[in-house]
Amino acid sequence: MHIVQADLLRLPFRDHAFDIIYSFGVLHHTPDTKQAFCALTKTLKINGHISLWVYGKAGNYENFISNPLKKDRAQYLFTPLRHRIYWLLVLLREKFSSALRMVTIHLPHSLLYFFCYGPYVLGKLPLIKYLTFSVHKDWRVRLLENFDWLAPPFQYHHTKEELMAWFSEEHIEVHSMLEHGFIPKTGLAGIRKQ
Repeated sequence: MHIVQADLLRLPFRDHAFDIIYSFGVLHHTPDTKQAFCALTKTLKINGHISLWVYGKAGNYENFISNPLKKDRAQYLFTPLRHRIYWLLVLLREKFSSALRMVTIHLPHSLLYFFCYGPYVLGKLPLIKYLTFSVHKDWRVRLLENFDWLAPPFQYHHTKEELMAWFSEEHIEVHSMLEHGFIPKTGLAGIRKQ
């Protein structure tokens, strides 16, 4: 195995070098998610596989309602009104998060880490936990995920429609879509056809 640390926007690899590309929660922390995606796909072989996951967003309601929820979450959204309220809560959470991040990205990391104990505690409360940035069962992971949400200078959110368009432009045929919890996470997997 060779471990290479490099700039995703200027990768030091030849075109069509890789059979498999797996990116989990990385590209949305670059200055330009789509540009980073295109840089990655240039290195993917024809018939190569790519799996990509980025932060999701509410987007418009018509597209949002077709997001693939995990079955244990979908059971709670059996009426159009509940689905509309769910979409509105995700939208409000996005607005609150963006406003909060305007402050947190400028805090010293030690102070921000201390600040992350607040959402960590809230992450244990029923229903309220979905307004925080992590609902992980392990408190250490919850704390780190809250920090990861609030610290990076770049953080973009994308709909499944955006990712599907990018896959299509790069001649990648989508074969699966990530099911997610109440907070949208956009994930697609596909095979490069050209």
